[in-house]
Amino acid sequence: MSSPWWRQFPKTESRRPRQPTSGDQPHLAPGDLVRLREKPERFRRVLNVEWHYHRHEYVYIVETSATRFAPYWFHAQLLPEPDRTLA
Repeated sequence: MSSPWWRQFPKTESRRPRQPTSGDQPHLAPGDLVRLREKPERFRRVLNVEWHYHRHEYVYIVETSATRFAPYWFHAQLLPEPDRTLA
């Protein structure tokens, strides 16, 4: 059985939120294709990139079946697919 998602990555959260600086650049852009590490059988497109004020890193909203909210993933939870395009 796998660990809950929040235990799979090092704790880097801070109670002091901050804005991104010029040195903070996203790894992915809207339109890039990725796979979720936990569900790698399907390609998904990055829909939006947002700054996570407490983790001090970018998060990625990708295509999912969610309808009530837009779930996001950290870069470490994604497998980028730079050479694939969706048909």
